[in-house]
Amino acid sequence: MFNHTCTIYNKYQDAGMDKWHKTVLSGVFWKDIKGAVIQKQGTGNQSALRLIIPKSISNAADYVEPDNYSGSGWTLKAGDIVVFGTVSDVIISSASKELAKYSTMRIILAVDNYGFASDMANWEVTGK
Repeated sequence: MFNHTCTIYNKYQDAGMDKWHKTVLSGVFWKDIKGAVIQKQGTGNQSALRLIIPKSISNAADYVEPDNYSGSGWTLKAGDIVVFGTVSDVIISSASKELAKYSTMRIILAVDNYGFASDMANWEVTGK
C-alpha cells in the first residue's frame, strides 16, 4: 500500500534569498484526486492530493519541524511543493515555474500530524 515515492521541495531563506532544498521520500502513499469545477469562463482544474508519509520511513529522522527549518533535512509546510516520483531537478529560482512541467506537481496546503502507536504514526498532507 505504501509503495510510492515523492520528491519534496522545501523553501527556506539563506542570506535574504529564497532557496529550495530537495528530498526524496520512499514508502509513502500518494493519492491524486482528479476533478474539475465549472466556472463562467469554462471548466477549471480542481485536482487534489492526499499524501500519507509514515513516520517509519528511512529518512524520518531527518524531519525538522516547520518553525525550525533552515534548509537542512526536510519538513512539511504549506506552500512547499511535492512531486510524484523521484525528481532530479535542482531549483534555482521559482519552484512553481521550474516544476510546472510535471503534471503531478502539487502545492502543500495543510499537514496533519498523527502520532498514533508507533506502527501507525504518520503525517497526512493535502495539496492541490
